[in-house]
Amino acid sequence: MAFKESGKVNEYLEPIITLELANGAKIDCLVDTGVNGTLFLPREFIEANNLTSIGEQEFNSVAQAESHFAELFVADVKWLGEEFEVRIIAGEYDSALIGTGMMLGAKLEIDYAASTVVIEKV
Repeated sequence: MAFKESGKVNEYLEPIITLELANGAKIDCLVDTGVNGTLFLPREFIEANNLTSIGEQEFNSVAQAESHFAELFVADVKWLGEEFEVRIIAGEYDSALIGTGMMLGAKLEIDYAASTVVIEKV
């Protein structure tokens, strides 16, 4: 049995996948292959789901040649047929991003003609 996550390409041509936490909360996330972390979630979503803070981490922005600090959280997610704990970076924006850290051992397929997104465990 192949485990996969399915989504869509939205009207802005962005690949979107719905992420589900172990507690059942869901959020639509932009698939961002330029992010090598796991998840960036809006602080409002993090607070609404009482996620556990584990401190701060410094990040370097290559594009802006600056360092930034962001608060880190952990949560259990349901992903590709498994449930496991991931680190989450709190964002101050409404956007949620899934980075390449969530796609290890998986294949990403974006079909712009059919407006579909599939991440499948390989």
